[in-house]
Amino acid sequence: MAISVFKSWISGEVLSASDLNSSFTQITGNGEDLGWPATKSKDMDGNELVLDADGDSSLHVSTDDQLDLKLQGVDAFIFDGTTASIVNGMTFGATATGTDPTITAQGTDTNIGINLVTKGTGTIKHNGVTVAGMDIISSGSASAVASVEFTGLTSAYQAYKLIFEGCTPATDGTNLSIQFSDDNGSTWMTTVGDYHWSNRWNDAGAASIAGSTNDSRIYLVANNTSQGSTAGEEGCGEVILYNPSSATDRCKLTCQMTFGQTTGDHVHSDGSGMATVDTAIDAFRILYVSGNIAAVNYTLYGLKK
Repeated sequence: MAISVFKSWISGEVLSASDLNSSFTQITGNGEDLGWPATKSKDMDGNELVLDADGDSSLHVSTDDQLDLKLQGVDAFIFDGTTASIVNGMTFGATATGTDPTITAQGTDTNIGINLVTKGTGTIKHNGVTVAGMDIISSGSASAVASVEFTGLTSAYQAYKLIFEGCTPATDGTNLSIQFSDDNGSTWMTTVGDYHWSNRWNDAGAASIAGSTNDSRIYLVANNTSQGSTAGEEGCGEVILYNPSSATDRCKLTCQMTFGQTTGDHVHSDGSGMATVDTAIDAFRILYVSGNIAAVNYTLYGLKK
């Protein structure tokens, strides 16, 4: 509130020491009120604005363009505007009864997302329950290679999902497959009996199934059909590995793929497979039964626990 006037003098009145002292006391005892209500902007000039009685909660701008809210002596909430030429930010919206409050992206860009970033191995939770998210582990393309290998699988992820497209064999009439490793790709499980698999495919309405309980690889496409290597016969699909890091729960996968046969006919295939030994899998590779991979584009995702 504004400071009040102690006394108004009239023309010819003698200023007494008592009145003068009382006027000064009015000022010195209410110094903070001299600046309020504000009639112009207040410049803190980087100084801290203390908010509570014990002095451990405050607002300060120790770093240029960064507003820190200190609680119990700790910078608990930081509003960071230190990025050069900022144009986007957030709006926290209060609402009336029956309507949920909002957190809204705002700024001059047409399309603005919201990026939630955790620290270390922290997770994002909803009502106390961790929200399972997918991280991109690797992404790229390969050509004229015997296989594409994915190493470094860890227990940080519940599952891994491989998306691939434009997958073409160098050799006509072969099948895409997958193999595991338990030593991060130093060696591969290639012995007959290391895998079980089953697969179902459909060619222009004619369905067929195939499988094996004693194989050296998991066929992503049934071995009673085959993929062509010419334009238009490229394959695309996905493979999901479940809990590969478990040493007691054998690594399992599901898969689906669409491709063109050597005849040019369209084929859709889906299936599953598993390792036959109890071992933690930390790498896998895709490869054709015969010949190289002529070309493939891929992205591997990790599903957080």
